[in-house]
Amino acid sequence: MPLNEFLHLKESIYSRSWMPSAWKVIQWGLRQVGVLGQQSSLPQKLGVGNFVLIKNVELVADEILKKMKEHTSTADRVLSRADFMKRFADVLNPTAPLTANDLNIILVHLARDKHAISYSAQTIKFKPEHEPVAEPVTQEDEAIANLRDTLANINAQIPPLHEKITLADAAAREAVASEQMIRAKAALRSKKLAETALAQRTDVALRLESVFAQLQQAADQVEIVEAMRAGADALKSLNEKVGGAEGVQGVVDAVNEQMTTTDEISNIINETEQPLDDAEIDDEFEALEKAEKEKKEQEEAAKTAARLAELAEVDQKHKEKEQEEKLRQAHDQQRKDADVEKASESFANLSFAQPNQDEEMEDAEDEKPVPIPA
Repeated sequence: MPLNEFLHLKESIYSRSWMPSAWKVIQWGLRQVGVLGQQSSLPQKLGVGNFVLIKNVELVADEILKKMKEHTSTADRVLSRADFMKRFADVLNPTAPLTANDLNIILVHLARDKHAISYSAQTIKFKPEHEPVAEPVTQEDEAIANLRDTLANINAQIPPLHEKITLADAAAREAVASEQMIRAKAALRSKKLAETALAQRTDVALRLESVFAQLQQAADQVEIVEAMRAGADALKSLNEKVGGAEGVQGVVDAVNEQMTTTDEISNIINETEQPLDDAEIDDEFEALEKAEKEKKEQEEAAKTAARLAELAEVDQKHKEKEQEEKLRQAHDQQRKDADVEKASESFANLSFAQPNQDEEMEDAEDEKPVPIPA
């Protein structure tokens, strides 16, 4: 789309078609071949100029809106042009940052075609997600954007001061080591000035951050109060529609009255000529109760019988075990008696008679060896 037409167009590019229709293209082609009218003797050329690639603009706008969804605070949605360029300069192509002309195109597209921002000469304000359009930029918005830029500039001055202090300290130490006292004092004086400037910048930055925090809180409170006011108006409108507390009470009373009437009609319809016999109901209840009692007694008797049978089985096993133990002891006793009797018989067969001592001596002499001559 031609640049001038895009920038000065009053209505959205989506509200009308700026592309030629298919019939116009066909007419142009037929005219070129001489079917419609005379073919122009001079070749028609596209004029030289600046154009806007709508697809690129839409991609940049969508990416910017996607990133701005992360910021929910009112103050965070207010940016200066410088801050806007700093944040989104590389959104389309990191190797080709946005230019000032690109910024104008994007702002026009976001404000006119997307209804996502409102902007002034130096301030850009994004709308909340729940709002249809962005509110106009106010003086408070410009103050917030200006304060953010000032705070960013002061914070940018702090790192060079730190570096200057470090370099001055190193120069002073080097000068002292080389016994260059004048140079050392000059370096120390430069260090002291840098430290003083750093303290001042840090103090100013802290104050500005405090002020910005207060502004951010106040802006959020305004949004909260506006939401509460809108909620109160909506509640008031809804309460008026239902007629207030008295109207609701009247509706409730009418509903209760109609429900009572419905119950009376149901009772009349459901009435029977023969009333229920309470004695019959009592007899049936006693019969059910008696049957339930007998059932429980039978269950208890069955449980008792099962328990007695279990105890009898345990007692029988115990008796059988005692009988086996007695038989084993009797068998052991019989075996011991048999061993004793056998041992007694062995001792009875032994002889305790002693041989004659003289006879033993004679036998010894008889057995004495006789010397034989050589």
